[in-house]
Amino acid sequence: MYIRRFCYTVIVINSNPQSMLDNHAYNLMSQIVEDHRSLWRMRDIYGNDSGECADCRELWKKLADSREEEMGLMVRILKEHLG
Repeated sequence: MYIRRFCYTVIVINSNPQSMLDNHAYNLMSQIVEDHRSLWRMRDIYGNDSGECADCRELWKKLADSREEEMGLMVRILKEHLG
C-alpha cells in the first residue's frame, strides 16, 4: 500500500530523474523498501502461518501495524526532502 504511494510520489516530486538523491534521502527510500518487504511478510506469511495461535496472530498484527506507522513517517519525511 505505502510503496505504491511512495513510488508515485517520487515520480511526481523528483521531476529530474537524472539528479542524484542526497544520501539521507536515499537511505530513507532504501529503508522504506526494506520495511515494505518486511510488512508484506508479516501480514501475508507470518500471520497466516500462526494458524490457531491467537497470541501469535495478534503479535504479528501489532508488529505490522507499528511498521506501517513507521513507514508512513518515513514517507512523509522523504516527501519533504524531495519537494
